[in-house]
Amino acid sequence: MLDYCALSLPLILLAFGAAGLAVSALLADLLARVDVHRAVEGVLDEQVAPLVRMLLGADAPPMQQAMTMMAVRAKARGMVDGLMPGARAALYAGGVTKLFVLELGPLLTALLLAGRIGGSYAGDVASMAASHQNKLLRTLGVSPLRWSLVPAALAALVAAPLLSAAGTALALFLAAAVGAWYGLDPSAAAPSAGAVGALLHADSWFWTRVRDALIPRLRLRCAAAPLACALPVLRADAIELATWPPLHHALKSASFIALVLAAAELSARRDADLPMRAVPRAITTAVVSAGVSVIVADWAWSRVLLQREGDYVL
Repeated sequence: MLDYCALSLPLILLAFGAAGLAVSALLADLLARVDVHRAVEGVLDEQVAPLVRMLLGADAPPMQQAMTMMAVRAKARGMVDGLMPGARAALYAGGVTKLFVLELGPLLTALLLAGRIGGSYAGDVASMAASHQNKLLRTLGVSPLRWSLVPAALAALVAAPLLSAAGTALALFLAAAVGAWYGLDPSAAAPSAGAVGALLHADSWFWTRVRDALIPRLRLRCAAAPLACALPVLRADAIELATWPPLHHALKSASFIALVLAAAELSARRDADLPMRAVPRAITTAVVSAGVSVIVADWAWSRVLLQREGDYVL
Protein backbone atom coordinates (compact mmCIF):
# COMPACT_ATOMS: atom_id res chain seq x y z
CA MET A 1 0.00 0.00 0.00
CA LEU A 2 2.94 2.34 0.60
CA ASP A 3 3.91 1.93 -3.05
CA TYR A 4 0.43 2.97 -4.13
CA CYS A 5 0.15 5.94 -1.75
CA ALA A 6 3.68 7.33 -1.99
CA LEU A 7 4.54 6.68 -5.65
CA SER A 8 1.41 5.92 -7.64
CA LEU A 9 -0.89 8.56 -6.12
CA PRO A 10 1.15 11.58 -7.33
CA LEU A 11 1.36 10.04 -10.81
CA ILE A 12 -2.41 9.46 -10.85
CA LEU A 13 -3.18 12.99 -9.66
CA LEU A 14 -0.88 14.60 -12.23
CA ALA A 15 -2.36 12.55 -15.06
CA PHE A 16 -5.94 13.22 -14.01
CA GLY A 17 -5.20 16.90 -13.51
CA ALA A 18 -3.91 17.20 -17.07
CA ALA A 19 -6.76 15.10 -18.48
CA GLY A 20 -9.38 16.98 -16.47
CA LEU A 21 -8.17 20.36 -17.68
CA ALA A 22 -7.87 19.24 -21.30
CA VAL A 23 -11.21 17.43 -21.54
CA SER A 24 -13.21 20.03 -19.62
CA ALA A 25 -11.68 22.93 -21.56
CA LEU A 26 -12.47 21.22 -24.86
CA LEU A 27 -16.05 20.43 -23.85
CA ALA A 28 -16.62 23.90 -22.39
CA ASP A 29 -15.27 25.54 -25.54
CA LEU A 30 -17.49 23.40 -27.76
CA LEU A 31 -20.59 24.19 -25.71
CA ALA A 32 -19.74 27.89 -25.60
CA ARG A 33 -19.55 27.92 -29.41
CA VAL A 34 -22.86 26.12 -29.91
CA ASP A 35 -25.39 28.45 -31.54
CA VAL A 36 -28.86 27.06 -32.12
CA HIS A 37 -30.40 30.31 -33.37
CA ARG A 38 -29.74 29.44 -37.02
CA ALA A 39 -31.30 26.02 -36.58
CA VAL A 40 -34.35 27.55 -34.88
CA GLU A 41 -34.70 30.16 -37.62
CA GLY A 42 -34.51 27.41 -40.23
CA VAL A 43 -37.35 25.55 -38.51
CA LEU A 44 -39.37 28.77 -38.36
CA ASP A 45 -38.86 29.43 -42.08
CA GLU A 46 -39.65 25.86 -43.16
CA GLN A 47 -42.50 24.92 -40.84
CA VAL A 48 -43.84 27.91 -38.93
CA ALA A 49 -43.95 30.48 -41.75
CA PRO A 50 -46.34 28.41 -43.95
CA LEU A 51 -48.56 27.84 -40.92
CA VAL A 52 -48.65 31.58 -40.18
CA ARG A 53 -49.59 32.35 -43.79
CA MET A 54 -52.34 29.75 -43.65
CA LEU A 55 -53.75 31.15 -40.40
CA LEU A 56 -53.65 34.75 -41.62
CA GLY A 57 -55.22 33.85 -44.92
CA ALA A 58 -54.16 34.37 -48.48
CA ASP A 59 -55.53 37.93 -48.52
CA ALA A 60 -53.48 39.11 -45.51
CA PRO A 61 -51.25 42.09 -46.28
CA PRO A 62 -47.52 41.30 -46.60
CA MET A 63 -46.78 43.78 -43.82
CA GLN A 64 -49.03 41.85 -41.44
CA GLN A 65 -47.33 38.57 -42.33
CA ALA A 66 -43.90 40.12 -41.85
CA MET A 67 -44.82 41.64 -38.48
CA THR A 68 -46.30 38.35 -37.30
CA MET A 69 -43.16 36.42 -38.26
CA MET A 70 -41.00 39.05 -36.55
CA ALA A 71 -42.99 38.57 -33.35
CA VAL A 72 -42.68 34.79 -33.63
CA ARG A 73 -38.92 35.05 -34.22
CA ALA A 74 -38.48 37.39 -31.25
CA LYS A 75 -40.44 35.03 -29.01
CA ALA A 76 -38.44 32.01 -30.18
CA ARG A 77 -35.14 33.84 -29.70
CA GLY A 78 -36.14 34.86 -26.19
CA MET A 79 -37.06 31.28 -25.31
CA VAL A 80 -33.76 29.98 -26.69
CA ASP A 81 -31.75 32.62 -24.85
CA GLY A 82 -33.53 31.73 -21.62
CA LEU A 83 -33.07 27.97 -21.94
CA MET A 84 -29.56 27.72 -23.38
CA PRO A 85 -27.53 28.64 -20.25
CA GLY A 86 -29.20 25.94 -18.16
CA ALA A 87 -28.97 23.41 -20.98
CA ARG A 88 -25.26 24.12 -21.49
CA ALA A 89 -24.59 23.80 -17.76
CA ALA A 90 -26.49 20.51 -17.52
CA LEU A 91 -24.75 19.03 -20.56
CA TYR A 92 -21.34 20.13 -19.34
CA ALA A 93 -21.62 18.92 -15.74
CA GLY A 94 -23.38 15.67 -16.63
CA GLY A 95 -21.09 14.94 -19.56
CA VAL A 96 -17.86 15.49 -17.63
CA THR A 97 -19.13 13.44 -14.69
CA LYS A 98 -20.19 10.48 -16.80
CA LEU A 99 -17.05 10.64 -18.91
CA PHE A 100 -14.68 10.40 -15.95
CA VAL A 101 -16.75 8.19 -13.63
CA LEU A 102 -17.88 5.66 -16.22
CA GLU A 103 -15.01 5.64 -18.69
CA LEU A 104 -11.86 7.72 -18.33
CA GLY A 105 -11.32 7.32 -14.59
CA PRO A 106 -10.92 3.53 -14.38
CA LEU A 107 -9.27 3.29 -17.81
CA LEU A 108 -6.64 5.96 -17.21
CA THR A 109 -5.85 4.56 -13.76
CA ALA A 110 -5.47 1.03 -15.10
CA LEU A 111 -3.19 2.07 -17.96
CA LEU A 112 -0.97 4.03 -15.58
CA LEU A 113 -0.85 1.17 -13.08
CA ALA A 114 -0.12 -1.30 -15.89
CA GLY A 115 3.23 0.39 -16.31
CA ARG A 116 3.84 1.34 -12.71
CA ILE A 117 2.53 -1.69 -10.76
CA GLY A 118 2.34 -4.33 -13.49
CA GLY A 119 5.92 -3.80 -14.57
CA SER A 120 7.21 -3.62 -11.00
CA TYR A 121 5.37 -6.76 -9.94
CA ALA A 122 6.43 -8.67 -13.05
CA GLY A 123 10.03 -7.67 -12.39
CA ASP A 124 9.85 -8.92 -8.80
CA VAL A 125 8.31 -12.25 -9.79
CA ALA A 126 10.71 -12.74 -12.71
CA SER A 127 13.67 -11.93 -10.48
CA MET A 128 12.48 -14.52 -7.97
CA ALA A 129 12.34 -17.10 -10.75
CA ALA A 130 15.76 -16.12 -12.14
CA SER A 131 17.43 -16.23 -8.71
CA HIS A 132 15.78 -19.58 -7.84
CA GLN A 133 13.87 -18.11 -4.90
CA ASN A 134 10.73 -19.93 -6.03
CA LYS A 135 12.50 -23.28 -5.71
CA LEU A 136 13.68 -22.31 -2.23
CA LEU A 137 10.13 -21.42 -1.20
CA ARG A 138 8.84 -24.76 -2.46
CA THR A 139 11.59 -26.51 -0.49
CA LEU A 140 10.35 -24.71 2.63
CA GLY A 141 6.79 -25.79 1.86
CA VAL A 142 5.58 -22.32 0.86
CA SER A 143 3.67 -21.67 -2.35
CA PRO A 144 5.47 -18.99 -4.41
CA LEU A 145 2.15 -17.93 -5.88
CA ARG A 146 0.64 -17.37 -2.45
CA TRP A 147 3.81 -15.69 -1.23
CA SER A 148 3.79 -12.98 -3.90
CA LEU A 149 0.34 -12.83 -5.48
CA VAL A 150 -1.99 -12.77 -2.46
CA PRO A 151 -0.53 -9.65 -0.77
CA ALA A 152 -0.15 -7.87 -4.10
CA ALA A 153 -3.71 -8.71 -5.16
CA LEU A 154 -5.23 -7.58 -1.85
CA ALA A 155 -3.37 -4.28 -1.97
CA ALA A 156 -4.19 -3.72 -5.64
CA LEU A 157 -7.91 -4.49 -5.34
CA VAL A 158 -8.20 -2.00 -2.49
CA ALA A 159 -5.92 0.71 -3.86
CA ALA A 160 -6.97 0.79 -7.53
CA PRO A 161 -10.60 1.94 -6.96
CA LEU A 162 -9.41 4.46 -4.36
CA LEU A 163 -6.76 5.89 -6.69
CA SER A 164 -9.27 6.10 -9.51
CA ALA A 165 -11.79 7.85 -7.25
CA ALA A 166 -9.16 10.34 -6.07
CA GLY A 167 -8.13 11.15 -9.63
CA THR A 168 -11.74 11.47 -10.76
CA ALA A 169 -12.51 13.84 -7.88
CA LEU A 170 -9.58 16.05 -8.87
CA ALA A 171 -10.66 16.03 -12.52
CA LEU A 172 -14.22 17.04 -11.58
CA PHE A 173 -12.98 19.85 -9.34
CA LEU A 174 -10.86 21.23 -12.18
CA ALA A 175 -13.80 20.82 -14.56
CA ALA A 176 -15.93 22.92 -12.21
CA ALA A 177 -13.37 25.72 -12.28
CA VAL A 178 -13.03 25.52 -16.07
CA GLY A 179 -16.82 25.59 -16.53
CA ALA A 180 -17.19 28.69 -14.38
CA TRP A 181 -14.30 30.39 -16.16
CA TYR A 182 -15.92 29.72 -19.55
CA GLY A 183 -19.16 31.29 -18.32
CA LEU A 184 -21.21 28.10 -18.16
CA ASP A 185 -22.67 29.05 -14.76
CA PRO A 186 -26.35 29.82 -15.56
CA SER A 187 -26.64 32.05 -12.48
CA ALA A 188 -23.63 34.25 -13.29
CA ALA A 189 -23.82 37.17 -15.68
CA ALA A 190 -20.21 36.76 -16.83
CA PRO A 191 -17.21 34.55 -16.04
CA SER A 192 -15.15 35.81 -13.13
CA ALA A 193 -12.85 34.71 -10.33
CA GLY A 194 -15.81 35.02 -7.95
CA ALA A 195 -17.76 32.52 -10.01
CA VAL A 196 -14.86 30.09 -9.76
CA GLY A 197 -14.68 30.56 -5.99
CA ALA A 198 -18.41 29.99 -5.63
CA LEU A 199 -17.91 26.45 -6.90
CA LEU A 200 -16.33 25.50 -3.58
CA HIS A 201 -19.83 25.45 -2.13
CA ALA A 202 -21.62 22.11 -2.31
CA ASP A 203 -24.86 23.75 -3.51
CA SER A 204 -23.33 25.30 -6.63
CA TRP A 205 -24.83 24.61 -10.03
CA PHE A 206 -22.00 22.27 -11.02
CA TRP A 207 -21.99 20.01 -7.96
CA THR A 208 -25.79 19.80 -7.93
CA ARG A 209 -25.73 18.40 -11.45
CA VAL A 210 -22.74 16.19 -10.62
CA ARG A 211 -24.73 14.58 -7.80
CA ASP A 212 -27.68 14.01 -10.12
CA ALA A 213 -25.44 12.30 -12.68
CA LEU A 214 -23.30 10.41 -10.17
CA ILE A 215 -26.05 8.97 -7.97
CA PRO A 216 -29.14 8.32 -10.10
CA ARG A 217 -32.08 6.46 -8.65
CA LEU A 218 -31.72 2.68 -8.72
CA ARG A 219 -34.57 0.91 -10.50
CA LEU A 220 -34.55 -2.61 -9.06
CA ARG A 221 -37.76 -4.37 -9.95
CA CYS A 222 -36.94 -7.52 -8.00
CA ALA A 223 -36.72 -5.57 -4.75
CA ALA A 224 -40.49 -5.04 -4.77
CA ALA A 225 -41.39 -8.68 -5.50
CA PRO A 226 -38.33 -10.94 -5.07
CA LEU A 227 -40.30 -14.18 -5.41
CA ALA A 228 -41.90 -13.18 -8.69
CA CYS A 229 -38.71 -12.25 -10.54
CA ALA A 230 -38.19 -13.93 -13.89
CA LEU A 231 -34.80 -14.40 -15.50
CA PRO A 232 -35.07 -11.34 -17.80
CA VAL A 233 -35.97 -9.17 -14.80
CA LEU A 234 -33.01 -10.53 -12.83
CA ARG A 235 -30.75 -9.81 -15.78
CA ALA A 236 -32.07 -6.25 -16.05
CA ASP A 237 -31.53 -5.69 -12.33
CA ALA A 238 -28.00 -7.09 -12.53
CA ILE A 239 -27.20 -4.69 -15.38
CA GLU A 240 -28.79 -1.86 -13.39
CA LEU A 241 -26.50 -2.58 -10.45
CA ALA A 242 -23.39 -3.13 -12.56
CA THR A 243 -23.91 0.17 -14.40
CA TRP A 244 -24.85 2.26 -11.37
CA PRO A 245 -22.04 4.86 -11.55
CA PRO A 246 -20.35 4.42 -8.12
CA LEU A 247 -20.48 0.62 -8.32
CA HIS A 248 -19.56 0.60 -12.01
CA HIS A 249 -16.52 2.72 -11.24
CA ALA A 250 -15.35 0.37 -8.47
CA LEU A 251 -16.03 -2.84 -10.41
CA LYS A 252 -14.30 -1.55 -13.50
CA SER A 253 -11.23 -0.44 -11.56
CA ALA A 254 -11.01 -3.76 -9.70
CA SER A 255 -11.40 -5.83 -12.87
CA PHE A 256 -8.76 -3.81 -14.69
CA ILE A 257 -6.16 -4.14 -11.93
CA ALA A 258 -6.91 -7.87 -11.73
CA LEU A 259 -6.08 -8.14 -15.43
CA VAL A 260 -2.86 -6.18 -14.87
CA LEU A 261 -1.74 -8.60 -12.15
CA ALA A 262 -2.80 -11.61 -14.21
CA ALA A 263 -0.75 -10.39 -17.17
CA ALA A 264 2.25 -9.85 -14.90
CA GLU A 265 1.90 -13.32 -13.39
CA LEU A 266 1.63 -15.05 -16.76
CA SER A 267 4.56 -13.14 -18.22
CA ALA A 268 6.87 -13.72 -15.26
CA ARG A 269 6.00 -17.31 -14.30
CA ARG A 270 5.74 -18.98 -17.69
CA ASP A 271 9.39 -20.11 -17.47
CA ALA A 272 10.38 -21.75 -14.19
CA ASP A 273 14.07 -21.53 -15.14
CA LEU A 274 14.00 -17.96 -16.38
CA PRO A 275 17.52 -16.58 -16.97
CA MET A 276 18.41 -13.23 -15.49
CA ARG A 277 18.85 -11.63 -18.91
CA ALA A 278 15.19 -12.44 -19.73
CA VAL A 279 13.79 -10.40 -16.82
CA PRO A 280 13.52 -7.13 -18.84
CA ARG A 281 11.68 -9.01 -21.60
CA ALA A 282 9.22 -10.38 -19.04
CA ILE A 283 8.58 -6.86 -17.73
CA THR A 284 7.99 -5.50 -21.23
CA THR A 285 5.67 -8.38 -22.09
CA ALA A 286 3.71 -7.85 -18.88
CA VAL A 287 3.21 -4.12 -19.46
CA VAL A 288 2.17 -4.49 -23.11
CA SER A 289 -0.16 -7.44 -22.52
CA ALA A 290 -1.71 -5.70 -19.50
CA GLY A 291 -2.42 -2.57 -21.53
CA VAL A 292 -4.02 -4.55 -24.36
CA SER A 293 -6.08 -6.60 -21.88
CA VAL A 294 -7.34 -3.46 -20.17
CA ILE A 295 -8.41 -1.90 -23.48
CA VAL A 296 -10.28 -5.06 -24.52
CA ALA A 297 -11.93 -5.27 -21.09
CA ASP A 298 -12.94 -1.62 -21.38
CA TRP A 299 -14.70 -2.43 -24.64
CA ALA A 300 -16.53 -5.30 -22.91
CA TRP A 301 -17.61 -3.00 -20.06
CA SER A 302 -18.89 -0.48 -22.61
CA ARG A 303 -21.12 -3.18 -24.08
CA VAL A 304 -22.54 -3.83 -20.62
CA LEU A 305 -23.10 -0.11 -20.12
CA LEU A 306 -25.06 0.12 -23.35
CA GLN A 307 -27.45 -2.56 -22.07
CA ARG A 308 -28.70 -0.21 -19.34
CA GLU A 309 -32.35 0.66 -19.77
CA GLY A 310 -33.40 4.29 -19.84
CA ASP A 311 -31.72 7.50 -20.92
CA TYR A 312 -28.88 7.67 -18.42
CA VAL A 313 -26.05 6.99 -20.86
CA LEU A 314 -25.37 9.96 -23.12
